[in-house]
Amino acid sequence: MTSLPVDGGPGLGGALRQAYQAVRRHLPDGAPAQVLHIGAEHSGVVSGTGADPAEGVVWPLGAHQIVRACFRRTVPTPLELENAIAVIEDALMHPRPLALGGATVWCADPQVRDIARRAGLPLEAGG
Repeated sequence: MTSLPVDGGPGLGGALRQAYQAVRRHLPDGAPAQVLHIGAEHSGVVSGTGADPAEGVVWPLGAHQIVRACFRRTVPTPLELENAIAVIEDALMHPRPLALGGATVWCADPQVRDIARRAGLPLEAGG
């Protein structure tokens, strides 16, 4: 886990900051928001109630990284799936929580939106 540069610089921190600012345009002033991004090599979340995110966390954990590290076959074995779950759980155990009461979590990642839709979660336009 690393601190998130929310200064708009290059990389995941800058991308998360830009995504957060895009979400803010759809919310009333002071409304809490959290933005999640699962990248190829890193993932992160930022949260806040103002124009810029107040805090964030980046995990050294991404979708492509998990595939390379855990899956050796086109169709993963049950053990490969269990190992991938363990890697993800280990990575997520250490960050401090970014609990923001009443916040809607926004994510533009198509795969995450598909999982949420299949799970029956209501999806808002643009969120």
